[in-house]
Amino acid sequence: MYLLSYIYYKGKWATPFDPDMTREDEFNVDETNKVPVKMMRMEETHFQTYDDQAINTSVLQLPFNNSFSMLLMLPDNMTTLENAICPDHVTKWLKWMKPSEKTPSLCSCSSVTQYQT
Repeated sequence: MYLLSYIYYKGKWATPFDPDMTREDEFNVDETNKVPVKMMRMEETHFQTYDDQAINTSVLQLPFNNSFSMLLMLPDNMTTLENAICPDHVTKWLKWMKPSEKTPSLCSCSSVTQYQT
């Protein structure tokens, strides 16, 4: 399961999530709190991945159907990644990613915010 924060993007996934595979599951808000959420899943597919042993984090690149992609990071410890990540890590991940079979699972959620200008 991959934890992520992202900005809404109206692109299409290169490999779409199957709506029939969406299930309720627990989402780790932090190390002690979990909340029930709907989790989108897709069939096991080859994705570019990297296991960063230096900061104990697994990284998966989830492509859209154009030249954009999303990097999903799953730290072994929830505070490790936040305190350790820097732009050099992302550069290293993109350089050293290898194909691997994975079954991604993402929370199906949305947030709406309005700003007055």
